[in-house]
Amino acid sequence: MNKFTILVLLGMLTALCGFRAQAQRQTLDNVLTIQLRNMGPIYNKNQVTGYYMFYKVDKISGKLNSYLLRILDQNLNVVSENRLEESKYLSLLEASYNDESLMFKFYDPNQKKLTFYNYDSKSQLIAKAERKIESQIEVSMFNMLAGKEESDGNSLYAVPGKGFVDYGIKKGDKLGYSIAFYPHAKDQNGWTYESADKSKEVENAGFFAVSKDVLISAVTKRKSMMTMDFETYLLLINVGTGQKLFEKKIEDPQYELGFINAFVDDQTGNIALLGQYYKQNDNVAKDKSLGLCAYLLDREGNVITKNFASWATDIRKFLPVDAQGKIEDVGYLYFHRIIRTAGGKIFAIAEQYRKAVNAGGIAARMLVGSVSGVTKIVTEDLVLMEFSPQFKLENVKIFDKTKTNVDLGGQFDFASPQFTAAMVKALGGFDYSFTQPNEDNTTFSVGYVDFEKKKGEKNHLIFGAITYADQQFATDKISLESEASSLRVMPAKPGYVLITEYFRRDKKLDMRLEKINY
Repeated sequence: MNKFTILVLLGMLTALCGFRAQAQRQTLDNVLTIQLRNMGPIYNKNQVTGYYMFYKVDKISGKLNSYLLRILDQNLNVVSENRLEESKYLSLLEASYNDESLMFKFYDPNQKKLTFYNYDSKSQLIAKAERKIESQIEVSMFNMLAGKEESDGNSLYAVPGKGFVDYGIKKGDKLGYSIAFYPHAKDQNGWTYESADKSKEVENAGFFAVSKDVLISAVTKRKSMMTMDFETYLLLINVGTGQKLFEKKIEDPQYELGFINAFVDDQTGNIALLGQYYKQNDNVAKDKSLGLCAYLLDREGNVITKNFASWATDIRKFLPVDAQGKIEDVGYLYFHRIIRTAGGKIFAIAEQYRKAVNAGGIAARMLVGSVSGVTKIVTEDLVLMEFSPQFKLENVKIFDKTKTNVDLGGQFDFASPQFTAAMVKALGGFDYSFTQPNEDNTTFSVGYVDFEKKKGEKNHLIFGAITYADQQFATDKISLESEASSLRVMPAKPGYVLITEYFRRDKKLDMRLEKINY
């Protein structure tokens, strides 16, 4: 889910109240393991290029701590270590790399501010910048992220060869957005683009795509925090100057549109938008879609071509669905991501879900007065749809996994399945984990976490991978059974995943790369 959608959903929530080849292994010593505050992947062009690990080393005073910022490459080799003296409340939220420099985004909940550290390729500090946080929603969001050892922030993005952009929330007459550009070269100027202070609508912005000279964002506008009715606009900004090129709602005379991904062609400047389409006047947040769509726009936002794949005619040839996308005896599809390969093929990655009666929740309410919901969301198999470059559906593949029950509480009992599924996504309730393309974008892997049932045995926790390579799909499963106190799976370099295990008794953190076989 794009960040602009997550911010919309957070606003609504606030208002509603076994032998495998291993590339490398690293075991951290006891002291560093105890003091580890945050860790996470470092991305560049959708590729994991390394990892950061942020430790508290020592207490300097009542207000300051000494910290160690350790950078690992994609093979878990230590690349650099930097010492920082900062607030004792400091957490590292996320990092990004743009081929020339690294940007780290820190958060101090006590002072309610963000600090950005920019290092060059030799780990020398280039620049440091700060931003005060105005919005309580943003404070709540960062507090939640700061409390997690494994970071999954998603508002800092690299601009190739130029710097980084960060998305935030600002106060005005109503809540708005702020986009800040931080250059890595001293002869470049930074800039901030914001929504109007006097806007009569609540506005959120999130990253869609970036090219060498254009930043594309999706902007949602709605009348109040309470409403689920919003419109989405496409915003293009010149990266070099911070000037708006255009902001417009991409409209169709027949349908409402909800886009999931965007791509920019550096040669032509054309913009490809991929998503779903709906009946006119439908609400894309809660109503059923009519199918999938692909729009191609020029640099002024004018539609060049548009293509549709409807549930009723196109997708029905491959799946037993009705005109609103409901699969017979299954439910609906939640689309996590739509990607495009180097050859122009398009793949839509979805997970089956349905709304069902929550017998346990009903019983809990009757017996102990629980706030559990009388309904639940049940997630099931993963579905991959393969389209030609002309957006003609060519294949649909279904990959089995175990059902997962998600109870969000009674406040969503009367919400539509579509809106409830969006909440499940925002809160991390789906089994889908991430999608990893390779460097030339010819191969990709879709990862998920599942409990595998074996007859006569207890369920086994596994990480599943679906890989598209050489125009074929292959599957692999990695056992996550472990004596560790806690275990996490993170994205890694193409063809691998990173597994971290913490052993509380031994005070040891073990990290290893596991190969995805295909």
